[in-house]
Formats: sequence, structure tokens, C-alpha cells
Amino acid sequence: MKTKLFSTLKSVAVFTFLLFVAVQTNAQADLLKKNLDKWRNEYPQEKVYLQTDKSYYVGGEDVWMKAWCTTIDGPTYLSRIIYIDIVDQKGTVVQKKMYQLDSLGSAAANFSIPGNILSGNYSINAYTLWMLNFPAFIFRKNIFIYGNDYKPDATIANKPGAKLQLVFFPEGGDLIAGVDNRIAFKATDSYGYPITVKGQIESEDGVKIIDIATEHNGMGVFEFQPTAGKKYRAAVTSGGNNKLTFELPVIKEEGVNLKINNTNPNRLFIVLRRGEKNKDTFNELKVVTQLNYQVINTTLLNIDEGQAAASISKKGLPPGILQITVFDKNNLPVAERIAFNENYSFVQPVIKNELKNLSGKGKNRISFSFDSTANPSISCLVTDYDASSLYVENIASSLLFAADLKGAIFNEGYYIKDKDPVTLRHLDLLLMTQGWRRFNWKKINSQEPPCIKISSRIFNFIQRYNA
Repeated sequence: MKTKLFSTLKSVAVFTFLLFVAVQTNAQADLLKKNLDKWRNEYPQEKVYLQTDKSYYVGGEDVWMKAWCTTIDGPTYLSRIIYIDIVDQKGTVVQKKMYQLDSLGSAAANFSIPGNILSGNYSINAYTLWMLNFPAFIFRKNIFIYGNDYKPDATIANKPGAKLQLVFFPEGGDLIAGVDNRIAFKATDSYGYPITVKGQIESEDGVKIIDIATEHNGMGVFEFQPTAGKKYRAAVTSGGNNKLTFELPVIKEEGVNLKINNTNPNRLFIVLRRGEKNKDTFNELKVVTQLNYQVINTTLLNIDEGQAAASISKKGLPPGILQITVFDKNNLPVAERIAFNENYSFVQPVIKNELKNLSGKGKNRISFSFDSTANPSISCLVTDYDASSLYVENIASSLLFAADLKGAIFNEGYYIKDKDPVTLRHLDLLLMTQGWRRFNWKKINSQEPPCIKISSRIFNFIQRYNA
């Protein structure tokens, strides 16, 4: 009787403990969601897209533009003024103006380039005061200006000394010893233009591990299993030049490896693997997937119990960047990756050529109509066909993914030309290699606000709007 009673009490204790763990885990997941919702409401994200009439200008010429400013929910409610400036390669502002946004969050703009400007590459930047709190995500577009000093060898493409740069991006953030790792890489010259390379990954003693080659716009990916305590390097060539070597990131003996498969249009698949060292630290894991600061899925996994994979439904979700973060049992992020949800469609306008005249300075009239869009904000660009401008950035590519990435994107418009599996694979490569982090989980979990640089009047407006 005593033994049976003891066994019963022991079972109750175990059940109580498991119940406590479950309640505690759910509470942690709820806290993450609460903190993320608070960040979304108090620090809304504005995105700007600026359309220019071309990418090459002459000193004294007018730049014609149209700007759009949005938030997650549509046209911005936060800002009424947009700032546009031209900055040279030294960071000096050579022209700056401000424009008022209309009720659709758009503004027509133009300004004259100074007539005495020097030839070279410039950046047109567009932003609101609120966006200055997140300067890495200010809209930037590169242009070239021909000044009176222009010489044919002044363009970047003809400048000598462009050196190969090769950077590696382990999926999830770290290279973990003893498990298969997927590593993306990006090859560019010193001016940021993509370079085609091929070569191999080898150990520090020169033993070949695997062949590698760029797949698209200087980007590629490979997989291998590193050994703890060893160093690895890439030995590559480009265009018949001498072989160059680049060190891979340092191998970590402990941690979590995150692998994403996003080839299915309906579901995204996640696989986790952990290193052997201190593996119990990474047994209970929480995978949080969010889109536009909203948690869309939280999955609890216990690797000791064989729970090392999860899938996320993409059905019904808006298009855009999904952020997948893996947390340990202390709510500390241990791996992170972004992916793209391709649930987008474009409204095609009905275009009619009302009047066609191909003679010199002949009058032409074209009409546009949208059957399914109310009060559209329209901008039209008429230009000669140029194959080099086929995949330039556009408002769709900018607002769908590019505004959430850091740095310039080569042939940005290419990644939404269609939903072919090859195109989507190349977009996934871009997301793996384009440095990205709009917020810091540590700040969100600790309720630490960003350094707000705008007036308290605007900040208080945000608070009232979200009340």
C-alpha cells in the first residue's frame, strides 16, 4: 500500500512538473508575441519608393520623380513630408528638397542638378524624419551624372583595381561542427558589382572538400559538414585570373543549425540540427515565424524526443518577408533566417493607344484604366527600350522585399519577373546573402526602445493613433 501510494504521488509530481513546464513555455511564447506586437504598434515601419525618369543625368538637367511612402497597412499615416537628396561618393549632400505627401502617401517631385557638378556616381536618397531612426533602410538609388569634367574613363566600370571580394553567409547565422551546414556566398568586385567565380572548399592542409561556383549574380550556395577545431577556406578563380583564397567563418562546436526549404508554394519547411557540445542546452527550442512584426506561427520542439522539423502554412498570408527565429528555453535567439512568401499578384492596367504619331515631335495620347483598383496612384515612365534596364528596381520589388534589405541590389526587378522555381531560388539566394536585421530581439524582449531622433510631437501622434 505504501509503495502504491508513493508511486501515485510520484506520478502526480511528474504530471504537475510537466504541466508547469507547459504553462511556462506557453507564457514565454505569449510574451514574445506581446513584445513584438508592442514594437509594431509603437515603432511602425515606413517604406519609401522613389521612381526617377532615368539613371543617367547631365549637370544642370532636371530629375523628374514620383515618391510613395507606405506602412504595413497602406499609405503612411505617420509622415506628411518626404525628403529627397542627392549625395556624392564622399557623403556630401549636393541637392536637397522636401515635398508634401498627398492622402495616398505619394508626391510628384523634381529638382535641377547643379550645373557645376563633378562627374561621378551619386545616390538619390528618399526618406521621412521617422525613417532616420532606422537609417539602414532609407531608400537609395544609384545614378551617374555627367559633368563638364567628364572623360570616358571616369565611369566605375572602367576604373582599374577592382578586386574580388568573397563573403560567406552560413544559413541560420553560424557554422556548427558535426552537422550538415548550408552556406551561401556572394562574390563582388570592390565596387559592389557581381562577379562569376568557381573553385573549391578545402581544409587548411589543402584537401578538397567540395566544388563551388556562382549560380546567379555572383551568388552561390554549397553544403558540407565541418569538423570541430579545423579551419576551412575557399580557393576560387574568376575570368582566368590567379587563384585566390578566402577563409570561411570560424566553426562553432555548440549551437543550432537552421535549414529552410521554401520550394513549395503552400508550405515552408524547417529543419533543426544541433552540435554535440552542450547539446542539452539546445534541447527545448521554440521556432517563431513572423511577417510584418506579426507572429503567424510558434512551434515548440524537443530534439531529444525526435522533434527537429516543422512546417509553416503560407496559405492566406500576405506577400513579403517571413522571419524565422529559433529561441532556446531562455528566450534567447540562437538561429535566424528570412524567406519570401510569394503570395502576390499584380493588377494589370488596360492600356489604349488613343493617338499614335511617330513623326518628329508628333503628338501621342495613351490612356490607362484599372477595373479592380479604386483611386489608384499612377506613375508612367516612357523611355526607349534598353535591355540593361529590363530588371531595374520598381515599386513592386521595392515594397515586396527590397525595402526590407540592406544595401544595393543588382537587377532588383529580376526577382519578381515571374514565379518560376529558378527565379524563386535566386530570390532565396539573395535573401541569404543580403545583410538583414531590422530590429534586435534583445531590445524587443527587454522592452528597450530605439534611439528616437524625431520630436516628441510626432512620437505622441503614433501613440494616440495606435491607442
